[in-house]
Amino acid sequence: MTMRDGWRQVRLGDVASVTSSSVSTKSVDLPYIGLEHFDSGSPKITRGARSAAMEGSGILVYPGDVLFSKLRPYLNKVAVVQEAALCSTEVLVWRSNDPRVMVQDYLALVLRSDESVDYANARSNGTRMPRTSAKVMSTFPLSLPPLADQRRVVDLIAAVDDAIEAAEEEAERSNAASTQMRTTLFAGLADLPSVTASEKFDMLLGRQKSARQSVGDHVIPYVRSGNLGSGNVAGALHSMNFSPAEQTKYGLQDGDVLLAEGGTVGASARWHQDDSSVVGFDKHVIRLRGVPGVSTSDFAHEWVRDANASGVFEKAATGITIRALGFGRASALPVPDADLPTQDRIAAVLMPFDGAADAARATASALRTLRSNLLTVLLSGEHEIPSSYDQLLSGEETAA
Repeated sequence: MTMRDGWRQVRLGDVASVTSSSVSTKSVDLPYIGLEHFDSGSPKITRGARSAAMEGSGILVYPGDVLFSKLRPYLNKVAVVQEAALCSTEVLVWRSNDPRVMVQDYLALVLRSDESVDYANARSNGTRMPRTSAKVMSTFPLSLPPLADQRRVVDLIAAVDDAIEAAEEEAERSNAASTQMRTTLFAGLADLPSVTASEKFDMLLGRQKSARQSVGDHVIPYVRSGNLGSGNVAGALHSMNFSPAEQTKYGLQDGDVLLAEGGTVGASARWHQDDSSVVGFDKHVIRLRGVPGVSTSDFAHEWVRDANASGVFEKAATGITIRALGFGRASALPVPDADLPTQDRIAAVLMPFDGAADAARATASALRTLRSNLLTVLLSGEHEIPSSYDQLLSGEETAA
């Protein structure tokens, strides 16, 4: 592709550098930012707080500095500092070499791009905990536009970020309302006798998996625990060979409730089937399904969410490093023996709350995908934001 007028190809190290002014954490009274204090997908540091137990050294950071995690498992963690602080030495702290050449906010977008993260991930070194480095990232190639174009890109992506944040806040509000209502409704069932989960629902643990089973004549997608937690199955599905008999046994049906047995214990989702394709699930997922005349899948869905929110699953899980619920323990958990009309009433009350939260999460997910694709296009220079955009910005600033 031909470079647009005013744009030039550079390396990250040509226009930005890493600061490493490390000091003792005991000698400076500032907030401390560790990798646990910011999340992937957001430039904000929302949990910055000095840890009294933290010892050793940290890097002095200032407003506008861009934090880029060195560690491969956390390379998608990129944040912008809002106040002076100390940060973990497992972070690369990036600053623009010259604000007349590269806007700091634009640098943040470059480092948060999928291309930057993929570049770091592919070039990280080490066995136990692979890391990238300032030397490696300095070679990252980018198309650098004039300052005016940089500011337009920054503003446009900021608008998308604001929309994502609004959708996520709406999801949190809807989820909080749903959880509160669910807690109240299930508390109203306290006087009912209880039965075990396996007596109330049709439960099945997923299929054992191994590398050799990823090939064969009957390879189909399957759901794993990492796909659960947002109400609906999310993320890419892996594939594995399920024989025709196994497809009959483990094939999911529309409305099935999926519960994470291992990993993110208690996370759950509903399966929505839009076609006749067969999708299975692995051994770290428990499938719950309504039993005719006894229970509904809607009630199973609400019970699973209530049990997770109230800590029932976490209390039943075992293990220290890797927590696991276990099919036997999950099957033995008590469930209020509500009749079908009561189950239907509870589901009817909660489904609008669940729907609002799911819709907001779906909106946020769609916006994040849009942001990623849009940023890739804008950083490449493939799409030009017209100069008339500046007049729009000027009008907004005047109105403000």
